[in-house]
Amino acid sequence: MNYLVNRKDIIWGYLSQFLNISSSLLLLPFILKCLNEEEIGLWYVFVAMAGIIQLLEFGLLPTISRFISYVYSGALNLEYGKIPKCNIGDFNKELLNDVVVTCRCIYFKIALFALVGILILGNAYIYTLSTSINKYYILCCWSVYGLSICIQLYFGYYNAILKGRGDQTLLNKIIVVAKLTLLLISIPLLIAGCGLVSLAVGAVISVIIDRILIRKYVYSQESGLIRNLEKSNKTVSLKKVIWQSARDMGVVQLGNYLSVRAGVLIVSSFVNLDAAASYGLTVQVTMVIVIIASMFFGLNIPRITSEQAHENMLVVKNLMKKSLLIANCIYIFAALILVAIGDDILAFLTKNTTLLPKELLILYLVTALFEMNYSICTSYLTTRNEVIFIKSMLYTGVAIVLFSFISTYIAEMGALGVILSQLLMQSLYNNWHWPLKVYQELKND
Repeated sequence: MNYLVNRKDIIWGYLSQFLNISSSLLLLPFILKCLNEEEIGLWYVFVAMAGIIQLLEFGLLPTISRFISYVYSGALNLEYGKIPKCNIGDFNKELLNDVVVTCRCIYFKIALFALVGILILGNAYIYTLSTSINKYYILCCWSVYGLSICIQLYFGYYNAILKGRGDQTLLNKIIVVAKLTLLLISIPLLIAGCGLVSLAVGAVISVIIDRILIRKYVYSQESGLIRNLEKSNKTVSLKKVIWQSARDMGVVQLGNYLSVRAGVLIVSSFVNLDAAASYGLTVQVTMVIVIIASMFFGLNIPRITSEQAHENMLVVKNLMKKSLLIANCIYIFAALILVAIGDDILAFLTKNTTLLPKELLILYLVTALFEMNYSICTSYLTTRNEVIFIKSMLYTGVAIVLFSFISTYIAEMGALGVILSQLLMQSLYNNWHWPLKVYQELKND
């Protein structure tokens, strides 16, 4: 497999991730014009709840992607917590197919759990929200939107396969098509006055198109994969290895969710939907900046994983230095633009909702900068097939939720309390420890 990243790969990567993360952002002019502030707040609640449902994937995508990279790099077997020994040359097609069959079984169960969570727990939570909008209309919108989540989850391992074998440009092209479909469907429906259902219907159709396209290329002739292969004797042992590794990443993702996304639910529950709209918008815009800034690193994860397996540490070191430099330069530049003219751009689009006040915006951007840097460093550590930061991520996430609850519900600090909780709790350990550890390891190598 070819893991080298060229300029064309980077361009497609930036375009796809921009559309992937910012499709809602590109919809914003129409959302802000066509929806009222309560509906905007509900949309961000939908997005936050989708994040909870997607936690059922529990770290599988990065784990499977890493294992696929090992297999295509010549791995003879896969073990928990160890970098496998690799042969230079052809890859083990039997092992590859066993991994894919195992993943298919796991993802089917995840999709079923997700469907139950969406129809029962999700609808129950939405029914408790204080809003003047018809509850049954909101529940229908959420159920349709939830269907798109289930479809995406069931076929989620396709993304990991393409990414793991180095076909990221192909994956990015499919993402571009899917997100453009979302925009082309949702925008006319919003203009026609269909409300929240516009976004839900657009999400379902775009996900269906995405899965159809990606399945076609996953089973290409040169992939070495066999369609509709049945379970083998290795499926049970591989399932154990995958679950053990995914469990570690899943706990980390849970901690990340509690650290970042849970704030939207806390603000909507203990402040109001209007505040949730401003906070959610700020989080969304910042996430777009983070994703674009760390794109170069994301594109090179399969290569870093492969180079780790072949012990080419000089290449790994150079890729990490370049990744961190590019990420920080892009983030700081974009953050300065957002602070300088973000309010003016938003005021031109609508008067219905705003970003957080400038002081809070700057504070949140600083918080997100620290989180981006330690996230890149912890992602690097996983390329060695070990996850040593589980406890720190989970404990920090729980602490952030606890202090956010205290600061919003008891101290009545609003969004400021949520942001300060993130910054202070992360700064106790994660913000400095993991970047320092990566620096020390690469320096020694």
